[in-house]
Amino acid sequence: MSVVFFIRVMNDFDHALPIIDFISRIKKENVIVYGVGDKYKSCKQHLDYLNNILGIKERSFEECFYSDTDMRLFNFFNKLSRLKIGKSKLLNIPISILVINLQRIVNLYLTKIVRLFFKGLPKEETCILMDFGTEGTFPYNAIIKKCQSSNIPIVAYLHGFSIFTNLDPIKIEKTKLPYKLNLKMQQVLYGKYLGRHFDRYLVGVGQKSTLFKSNFSQHFMHYDLVDEIGMPRYSKEWSEIFINKYNMQHPSLDAFPNNNNINVVLFLSSAKYSVKLDAFNNMIESLATLACINLIIKPHPRFELAEINDISDKAKVSVCDSPTLIKWADIAILYGSSIGFDVLVNKKQLIIPRFVHTNTTVFEDYNVSKVVDSIDELMDYLKNYPDKGSSNLKDIQLFLRKYVYGENKSYSELLNRYTYYIKD
Repeated sequence: MSVVFFIRVMNDFDHALPIIDFISRIKKENVIVYGVGDKYKSCKQHLDYLNNILGIKERSFEECFYSDTDMRLFNFFNKLSRLKIGKSKLLNIPISILVINLQRIVNLYLTKIVRLFFKGLPKEETCILMDFGTEGTFPYNAIIKKCQSSNIPIVAYLHGFSIFTNLDPIKIEKTKLPYKLNLKMQQVLYGKYLGRHFDRYLVGVGQKSTLFKSNFSQHFMHYDLVDEIGMPRYSKEWSEIFINKYNMQHPSLDAFPNNNNINVVLFLSSAKYSVKLDAFNNMIESLATLACINLIIKPHPRFELAEINDISDKAKVSVCDSPTLIKWADIAILYGSSIGFDVLVNKKQLIIPRFVHTNTTVFEDYNVSKVVDSIDELMDYLKNYPDKGSSNLKDIQLFLRKYVYGENKSYSELLNRYTYYIKD
């Protein structure tokens, strides 16, 4: 059997690589990996493991199947789709409608690329895996359509894990038109929400009742196709196989004096996650001036640093990878990122500053984090750390068994569930 993976960005690679490793190294199946775009090329450690440990050479989808003319046309319309003329909606709306519909026509022309891809597939039984959330974009939508007309299994693996337990975690502007009429207009004018769906969605525990029923996925209705399995990315076994292999001291961490201060990492997430920016900025400024901590701020690809006040003279903003920062840290503060699972696996203290956003998370619901409801409570906790408020280790173990391992008895059993759905 051959299993074909598509990778776009770091999050894709983080979740896909342990599955690729198990299918290739343990199950001895033929694995093919296509990179789409350029962002995956920055994942040096993942690519090193893929190339040198597993012996799999990734293939650029564009280099394999696009001609120079195809690539220029594709890039031109991608740039054109981001074009804005001032702040006038009267000008930008008709322009965006025109550009998007021209792009839909171009994508029809580019379906020849997808035909070339399918011609090059192995003759043996094949399954294709992509991260979910791509169903409405080219070339994913065209590949899904072709797979389903050709009876080739196409399965979605998790791009990430939504930690939010409320169903309205992101800010969405209310539309002026009634919901059904607005949906129809979006479909007709912009071609939105017309994306096809995967055969199966292999995701983390609890995502069917949270992520897929929240305003993240307000037009998703195929709940019977969602299978909650677990997250091998955050398992201790995968840490030993991959994370620890590449974990090393980063130069930016050496700049701190060898003192007895508490090492604190603040993991940023998008402001669209119902963040109260005034409270958030106040927290950063208070942390940056707290003498008893060494503070590092870890940006997120989808968080605009311009949204927070300039504290570059008071705290370090690090490009160091998250696992290395967690190894360095005593405490991690976050409000929107699933990296909290890695914090708990590494037995570090996790803090949820509930006062900077309006969401609720699995971490506070399961009593595995220190929840603070004000800036004063956060400052008091840090000044007195580690004398009080430690998380319950038994609760954490049960929590990780449920969410990381999906209540499976072992790492192998967890990964075998992925292979079961891939082969099914």
